[in-house]
Parts: sequence; C-alpha cells; structure tokens
Amino acid sequence: RSAVNWTGRGWSIWSAYPIVHPAVIIFFAPKSEFSMTPIEKQNLLDEIERIKASIETEVQLLDGYNDELREVYLPIQYYLKLDDYKTGLKYLRWYQKIVHGDVGAPDFIFECSLILFMNDKLKEAKRKAVEAFFNNTYIFDKFFGRELAPIDKLESWDNEKPEYLADFKYSSTQPQLAAFSQWLSEFERSDKFQSISKRFIAALIWMKYEKDRKVLEYLSHIDDHLMKELHD
Repeated sequence: RSAVNWTGRGWSIWSAYPIVHPAVIIFFAPKSEFSMTPIEKQNLLDEIERIKASIETEVQLLDGYNDELREVYLPIQYYLKLDDYKTGLKYLRWYQKIVHGDVGAPDFIFECSLILFMNDKLKEAKRKAVEAFFNNTYIFDKFFGRELAPIDKLESWDNEKPEYLADFKYSSTQPQLAAFSQWLSEFERSDKFQSISKRFIAALIWMKYEKDRKVLEYLSHIDDHLMKELHD
C-alpha cells in the first residue's frame, strides 16, 4: 500500500497527537533550557506503561487494534525525551508488530528515524527519514531552520502542508541531536537523495494538474518506486 494517498482513497491519518494528562505534557527543548525532574521522568514512564497496557488489552479483547486517540505514537516521543533510545527501539519493534502496516504522521516517522539512528540502525534510519520527507516535503527544512517555502504541488492531507510543522519539536540546534543533524545533513546533500527528492516533488507538481486517471494511478505509487532506489 502506498505511503501517500493521492486519490483520496485508502488510509487516513490524524493531524495531531492526542491530548494527555497535563502531568505528562513535556515539550522538547535543548537540555540547557529544560531539565526533567525525577517525578516528571516517572510520570512519562507510567504513561508509557498505561498506553502499552491499554493497547495490549484492546488487541486481546477485540482481536485487533483501534487506537482512536492515536496514543500508540506517543511513547517514541517520550523515550526521546528521556534519552532512553534502547528502550525506545524495543517499543518501536513492538509497535511495528502490533500495528503492522500503519504509517503514522510525518513527525512520528521522523522520530522513528531518530530512534533508529541513535541505535546505529543507519539503513533503517535512512529509510524512515525518506518516508518522513515523502509524507511532508518541508520536514527537513523545518528541522534545519530553513524557510518553509510552499510548493505548488499536490498536498491532499493537512499533514503534507508546511503549516502542519508549526509545532514540530525537533531542531538541528538541539545539542543532543548534533550527531543526527550532521548525518541527516550529509544524507540530504547526497546525490541519491537529491535525485529521489527532486523527482518526487516533480511528480507531485505534475499530479496536481493531471486529469488522466491512468497517469494519476501510476504517479500515486511514485514513492514506492523511488524508495526501491534508496539502497540500490
């Protein structure tokens, strides 16, 4: 299934994370600007366990998964805040098993790339970084503090627009992300990514004005075709 829905069919995606108890709402900032107390850390850990237990119960009772609040995305964010990357990776593997085929919002996919990078899973981290870009082509610009210049291209969902990233929590200026920032910057400048990203954006521009259904159907899978080139 294509990670991006151009024709209005198939999966849909929520544009925001759920509201959680105020005790566990902690915004990302460089460590010099924000430090967590032991109580705040424990609140996050307790919330992670509550979310996992809720999802596991739902799977057992319903023989499936239907997280309407999209809480399943939150623990990755929390593990990044806790600097607990190894446990974050374990949760990511658990998530992939429980909700197989779920894509997630662009910022969540970016968080997955971060977790994978921090665990030296560079091939997977690269793939997730590209997936994040495919789901919002402005996300690298936002991370590196560049101007988000709108492109006249097909943007079928709110989370594909630059405005979606208004509250994006991550920045290349955050000290704890220095190594990731350098790695992502080098990858973004690589010939491979430049070729993939330019053709992807060109396809979206084409699709905005194309009327032929067969052409649109072909172009709707452009992300799959380009992803195959990533590790060639």
